[in-house]
Amino acid sequence: MTQNTRTRKKSSLTVALVLVLAAVLLAGLFVLLPGKAAVPFAPQGAAAAARTQPPPEGATGKALQQWADEAVAAAQAAGLNTLLFEAHPGNQVYYQSPVFASYPGGEDPLALFCRTANAKQIAVYILVAPYTAGVGSMHPTKLTFTPPEYAKGSPATTATLLTLGDIQYFDPADKSYAKLLVKDLAYLAQNYPAAGILIQDPSAVSPSVEELTQLAAAITHANAKTTAGLCDFNELSGRRKDLPALVSGGFSLLVPRIESEDGSLYADCLAAKAGAVWPDTLSTLGGEERYYALATANKLPGAVFGTLGSNARHIGAMVTALGNPLNAESLPVPGTLQIGTPKPESTTTRENCLILGTSDPAQPLLLNGSEVARTTKNGSFAVFVPLAMGDNSFTLTQGETTAALTVTRNAPEPGTGGKTPTPDTSLNTELAGRTIQITGQIASALSDPKSDGAISMTLKEGMTATVQGTVETLRSGKIVKAYLLESGDYLLVRNADLLDAPLPAPALSVTGTTQSDRLLTVQLEGGSPLCYPSRTENTLVLDFYGASLGDIAPLTALPEQIASATAEKTEKGARLTLQFAPQFAFWGYDLACTDTGMTLRITSAPVLGSDPLKPLAGVKVLLDAGHGGTDFGAAGITGLVGGACEKDVNLALAQVLRQRLEQLGATVTMTRTDDSFPTLQDRYALGGEQLPDYFLALHHNSIEFVKDTNTVNGIECYYFEQESLPLAQNLLSAVSVSTGRRAAAADTAYFYVCRQTAFRSVLFEFGYLVNPAENESCFSAAGLRSAAVGITNGLMADLGVFEPLA
Repeated sequence: MTQNTRTRKKSSLTVALVLVLAAVLLAGLFVLLPGKAAVPFAPQGAAAAARTQPPPEGATGKALQQWADEAVAAAQAAGLNTLLFEAHPGNQVYYQSPVFASYPGGEDPLALFCRTANAKQIAVYILVAPYTAGVGSMHPTKLTFTPPEYAKGSPATTATLLTLGDIQYFDPADKSYAKLLVKDLAYLAQNYPAAGILIQDPSAVSPSVEELTQLAAAITHANAKTTAGLCDFNELSGRRKDLPALVSGGFSLLVPRIESEDGSLYADCLAAKAGAVWPDTLSTLGGEERYYALATANKLPGAVFGTLGSNARHIGAMVTALGNPLNAESLPVPGTLQIGTPKPESTTTRENCLILGTSDPAQPLLLNGSEVARTTKNGSFAVFVPLAMGDNSFTLTQGETTAALTVTRNAPEPGTGGKTPTPDTSLNTELAGRTIQITGQIASALSDPKSDGAISMTLKEGMTATVQGTVETLRSGKIVKAYLLESGDYLLVRNADLLDAPLPAPALSVTGTTQSDRLLTVQLEGGSPLCYPSRTENTLVLDFYGASLGDIAPLTALPEQIASATAEKTEKGARLTLQFAPQFAFWGYDLACTDTGMTLRITSAPVLGSDPLKPLAGVKVLLDAGHGGTDFGAAGITGLVGGACEKDVNLALAQVLRQRLEQLGATVTMTRTDDSFPTLQDRYALGGEQLPDYFLALHHNSIEFVKDTNTVNGIECYYFEQESLPLAQNLLSAVSVSTGRRAAAADTAYFYVCRQTAFRSVLFEFGYLVNPAENESCFSAAGLRSAAVGITNGLMADLGVFEPLA
């Protein structure tokens, strides 16, 4: 089995996307003309292609035609106009060859494939792995080729094999084999209407430029209209220096495998690089392997992606992404010597001090005469220095420019000896039986009144509850009172009004329902009692405390949405259980109080559109650029010297992310589009008004200046509702891949904007602005694009458009 065969069998149900924007090389729609050589069929303008799998082993007749039909149909469904067929994967061919052992039974899968694809206006490129011979031990090390019956007069030929590990290769220097290879490639170019032939270059045997260019010459001499290309080479193969010679030697299409994010690894090696426009972060768009296809005679390069699923939306997302580069501008980083922190005259009781600032990256930076190691492009720096007791003087120097500061370290002052008050944690029943009403937009029912993180339920403004009593708790050294609720949880007194008179027990009933798009609205009248919702994949349970539940008949008249609705009395109130119909993809819910009752809104999952080039059509996203206005967020290194800070990079990222999401068909709104400051309540309310499918809060991180921030790095994602955990995990995986930053595990947090139940909501931290390298990465245009691409890929993984990267 060849190495290529192993790869094919591992991914026999998948295709790999290659987007080759070769408007010059592939320009024009060729017309079949009379003559000996086959006339290549090429796509009009740019080619969007996918690699196909070979036919099933031993397939003939109708089975072969079915294979070809299915491949072409899959290409059409994905909006492609070109297919790549691996017709010669090593010592195996899928055509009738004058040199190699031909496909059995006289069948010609390649010819059939070209006819089937061309009939549907789809071009074909032939992939050839000319030097791979096989896997495992092969003896002897000479392989004899017996010519087919129709190759009259051709003598049997013996070729030398090279064994490297468990793979055997033909020796590129073997002139006898080279003649056979040239003959076979010329035969392919002359007899098959393929747009081009791509030679796979194995780094293991490193064929020379001369050995490769004679293959290109064989192709183009046999048929001047057939493109000769070279693929599957990378930096390790040493081809960088050879690219100009390969281009001048006849390879008009190069498809290197590239690991660098922006493509610069090969861009400066191309013979025709002038005016090249690089797509953004293609290496992050998914797939097991990433490639770039470079049309050397064209201004805009394209890309080859590795083994992908046959998901047409996945392919379409990449086609759209490559054809629509993101516009992003770097946020400025001052290239001058400035100290951001600490202040010139500072005092502390700590043993160390963190000095943050900017500098001229072109000059050495000295601290008290010793050079400061910097790893940044634009000169940002962080130095963690020890402090002696008393005055510590520091002078930073660059050429004739200096910046000085003095940090005075004092001994910690002894404690004041003040007495900490002791709360009365026993239940005070003086207010038992009284009614309270939630006053804040949301409030927390706490299992432990001492801890803000002990949240049992998010309560909504207007809900009423009967108090069982009050307890005291200690918070920040002060005694604070909390109500004990009927549910057994606690509510801080400051979050509710104590009503003058008890309200009658709520008697709820369902008075009506409305449907619109993906929203089902249920109106309940008869009060707004304390409610604890819970959910599973297709069930919603509402526990109402201190209430009764009457008529729910309107819910039983919705067979398309609700399979069953039941009301039952519980020990502490009433319970409404909704079992959703199989065809109703339950997404989320929201409960709000009205003057006379409650409104329950139930959302269904987004329905993706049918256009593979717009894989996010039907998805609504609300982007929340954190902070803004007078709320600067994390100052970061540049913010400390009067430059851009967290609020600025949050907004810049939101704008780039909006571009990418809209390019892929999503409907996108933002909580702010300028340097304004929506309150947390504003942001939360906007989510409730718009009911997006996803709410993404975009932030950047910081820490207290108590350690060396050069070592603090990475991305983080927080969620509150369990349904948002998969989203957080998908986003972390995708952004880590796209940015190269370390990802922490998804974590729960009670951030205000994450406490939404009608949609998925997370808060994402994209990097630490007090880390010089991460600050500059986050601020750069490439960093903004990488983060936007990562978030987009994470969303698509959450929706099943991409396979999850984790």
